[in-house]
Amino acid sequence: MKTGLSILGMMIGVAGLLLADAADSAPKITKETVKSFYLNYTRLTEKPYGVNAILSLLCSRPTPEMIDRLKSAHGPHYTNSIHLYANENAAPVYKDAKKVLPVGSVIVKEKLDDTLVVRGIGGMIKREAGFDAANGDWEYFYFDGHVGFSRGKLANCAGCHAKAKETDFVFTRRVTLK
Repeated sequence: MKTGLSILGMMIGVAGLLLADAADSAPKITKETVKSFYLNYTRLTEKPYGVNAILSLLCSRPTPEMIDRLKSAHGPHYTNSIHLYANENAAPVYKDAKKVLPVGSVIVKEKLDDTLVVRGIGGMIKREAGFDAANGDWEYFYFDGHVGFSRGKLANCAGCHAKAKETDFVFTRRVTLK
């Protein structure tokens, strides 16, 4: 009888682990994996897409001095380039800005310098309803290309992306992509 209960207990435990793993299908993004986890995703941009450099800089929580240096060196309309990637959940519906991206969607933005070398990686992961309802249930992450890595309900990211609420908090759905 004890053996039967032990086996039943183990089966329930294994089932619980499998269900928990299935519910959290998003990649395990860490400082160590952020540079490569997305490279097998669909690249949405055929060529680098220009974005306002000052807006792009905001992802790294710049100081006022950093913004002033960028403005004085390049002017207010200078652009950075980005490449966009989407996983198998996001890619099929990404271009239809009227659709809400499904749970498990991952969008990655490579920030490129003037020589098209990746200098930063940011992204968003669509979580289960209730994760952060006011911000579309998106979790954000950002790697500055050196040592800084942040992940979670990042106020800096959410505050900016709130301006794109009508496109499920994703700015780039407004542009023509690949």
